[in-house]
Amino acid sequence: MRRPALLVLALSLIVAACSTATEAAIERIAEADESISDVVLDDGEITIEFDDSEGGGSLIVGGGDIPDDFPIPVPDGGAVESSFGQADTFGLFVRYPRSDYDTLYAFFEQWVAENADTVLAKTETADPRTDGWIGESGDATFGVSLIESTEANDLPEMTLILNWDG
Repeated sequence: MRRPALLVLALSLIVAACSTATEAAIERIAEADESISDVVLDDGEITIEFDDSEGGGSLIVGGGDIPDDFPIPVPDGGAVESSFGQADTFGLFVRYPRSDYDTLYAFFEQWVAENADTVLAKTETADPRTDGWIGESGDATFGVSLIESTEANDLPEMTLILNWDG
């Protein structure tokens, strides 16, 4: 991922973690990176537009849609938490009920087996349960991560993170 994309991703994670963030605070953060051209806070959804040598892109935090040309299938039943797009680089954070973890794991295990030319890494941990794949498909690199929310952190959801660069 390119430098501006990393800055925008970092900004999105900060904003997502700060439920009390105000538009003024978000604007001050955005001003620290000259590639960010616009920040809009609308009904709990933050849209960040940026321009750079890669052609620019956008990030939506607190909602958004799955891009029509997103190359990784996204199973029904989730809610998009944020999305990112720049040229041929895409990313999604999608929330699902915790009870969907095993179903999503099986879905993506099969998808990776059928679509990856090469699996570069497979990760898994037990507490909290996380599973991930990094692979190559054609000229693209992709990542799929499942992160379980636990009762200890009092979240009833799990997170699916998908990214595609290529």
